[in-house]
Formats: sequence, C-alpha cells, structure tokens
Amino acid sequence: NAAAQGVYEQEMMVPCSGCGRRFKDEATMIKHQKGCTAYASSPGKEEKRRMHEFEEKVATEAGVGVGQGKGGGKAPGGPSSICCYICGKQTLVTSYSQHEKACIEK
Repeated sequence: NAAAQGVYEQEMMVPCSGCGRRFKDEATMIKHQKGCTAYASSPGKEEKRRMHEFEEKVATEAGVGVGQGKGGGKAPGGPSSICCYICGKQTLVTSYSQHEKACIEK
C-alpha cells in the first residue's frame, strides 16, 4: 500500500518548483505558489508567471478556460489538457510539469 502511494505521488501529483511539495492538480499548486516563500525566491519565477499569463490570454481569446484544451471543455470523465507554451502540443495537466521540463531541456 505504501509503494502504491509512493508511485501515485510521483506520477500523478504536481510538485511545487520552489519547495517540492506535491498537489493534486495544477490549480491547487498555483494557489500554493502565491504564498510559497521558496517559490518566490526561486529562479525562473518571472518566466513561469509570464507563461501562466500567456496561457490565460490564449484561453480567453479562444473562449475556453485554462487547461480545457481545444474542445472548450474536458471530455466526460476524461482528464483535461493544456497547451505547452514552448512547443504548442496538447499535454495532460497531470503530466505538464514533466513535459515542460523536457521541452526546456531540448
């Protein structure tokens, strides 16, 4: 049971890039980062803030919410997706942090 929980936390939960705490989804992690002192002092904060503002602007212009993908809403029972600001690919919200790291390394 502990092994399954460890795998869940590593694969499904979204980590804060400042302090390393993990959250159930991107929205919860973003709320946390507003008050996270480690995130506030971490390098790259400005780039992440600009990326989030860009995603909100694109979503507003497209008439959909952030993380809702091209369809204007998530599929019934399906995971939501988000467009990568680096490569433009649709990525699941749950795996976006790993995708973003891979795009930055390219």
